[in-house]
Amino acid sequence: MPTVRAPPSPPQRGEHGGAELDNLDLPMAAHYFVSLQPIDGRDVPPLLTAFGAWLATQMRGSLGYFDALKIEHAPPTWNEGAADRLEKAAFTFLNLGDGSLLALLDIGRPKAPRAVVLLDSEGEARTVATSLEEFLHLLAKGETGVGDLDDEAATGRDALAAWLAEKKVKAPKAKDFDFQAWLDGAPDAKAAPVAVPARRPSEALLALPPKLRGLAALVGLRADDPAVMASIGEMGGKVPTAATDMGSAKSVSAAKLGVSVYFNHDILNDALPLLPKTKSSYLPYVSQVAFTDKWSEPLPFELGWKDGPDEVERALGAPHTRPLGDGLYTWWTRAIEPGISELYLRTRKGKLELSVVAKGTIALTSRHGVPPLPAVGILVAWMALRGMLDESRIAQHEALVARVKARSAKGSDLVKAAFPRGVWDDHLRDDEKLVRRLHHWLGSSNELSFTDDLIGLFGERKNQYAHREAVLDDDTWEAFDRVAPVFDERFHGFV
Repeated sequence: MPTVRAPPSPPQRGEHGGAELDNLDLPMAAHYFVSLQPIDGRDVPPLLTAFGAWLATQMRGSLGYFDALKIEHAPPTWNEGAADRLEKAAFTFLNLGDGSLLALLDIGRPKAPRAVVLLDSEGEARTVATSLEEFLHLLAKGETGVGDLDDEAATGRDALAAWLAEKKVKAPKAKDFDFQAWLDGAPDAKAAPVAVPARRPSEALLALPPKLRGLAALVGLRADDPAVMASIGEMGGKVPTAATDMGSAKSVSAAKLGVSVYFNHDILNDALPLLPKTKSSYLPYVSQVAFTDKWSEPLPFELGWKDGPDEVERALGAPHTRPLGDGLYTWWTRAIEPGISELYLRTRKGKLELSVVAKGTIALTSRHGVPPLPAVGILVAWMALRGMLDESRIAQHEALVARVKARSAKGSDLVKAAFPRGVWDDHLRDDEKLVRRLHHWLGSSNELSFTDDLIGLFGERKNQYAHREAVLDDDTWEAFDRVAPVFDERFHGFV
């Protein structure tokens, strides 16, 4: 099919309203660029042909921000381990501005439609829709989950919805498909069941208005929980089947209802462990349910959407605060299910913001080796000897903590046993100023730098990601004795 820059007049209709189009020499900036020439003799779905003919009549930006609707090979360098399989099963058709691509993928199931999948420029891989038809309907609603396509400024969604209705395009029923699992060679993988304590509705949960209560109860549940799947289905959305460390957060929104449900696999809460599906993907949890002023049901504590900080403070008491720039960041919380979820409120731009969030904390160190294990080992040994750790949080490792304090075990031994997901804020003693200073130090801000301190003592090299790190391969006690005076000076008054 020839390249398309603008619509012919009049088009010759084919299946799904498709058209054989002439290449018209009009400015590319005015309309979307479309080129649907098949590659290697592969068939182009008639619906994609028809959509291309229609899209060429639309102004750029009216359906989100993308560079072209164009059929191309999947880049072999995007995932070298699966390059041959992608070449045989997929072709890309939508080029996003950040270099990401959408592709149509033959998932290998008999009679199953080709799925629309994301080849993200940062390496994330996920399923956007189980069919081209479903993708177009999601695009018409601004609910693809791809930021550039769901931009609120897009004005052409109603036109696309009308075109889909005119052409009687309906999404076929199709089973969920996990693109990341397909890449990992385990397309039907499921997360193993994990024994978790039974959750009984708390008094705080039962006190919420009924419809809000039902959504609040989802927070902290696995994505494959029947209650989650039923609620998301009622909203007209689809539960995300997997998440990766490259792209952890997913959401399902029902803008007209005033509610969005967020999913995340790595919530820093011991009650919500990682749930592996494949070698690189996880099953997510419901991490947050957020409400907007479109929500028509009553709010808790007899609050209203236009209430300001004075009204919220009268209802909930004094807020939490922390410095932000020249002012204070102010918010209120109330436990919903102890240890699992809490109600979060703040006021902003004359409106109340309300959500129910999974209770979590903040990581000081990453489970991905940032900083490297020897550096974290020295850090943890120093914190153990200086009384910074909340040892009740790791009581099951009491004997190992004692050995570290006696210098008969290394800090890295404690890291591997007690902190496999990193060292978190709530692993430390309750001291807000101490925690804040540690964040500045480990994050190299406010003229503090843990990395620079180590480099100053041990020398500098580049790691496999070309980032600076200290020449430190083992957290020996000799190395500890070199760093301890520097660390003590950095935290004078805290240790």
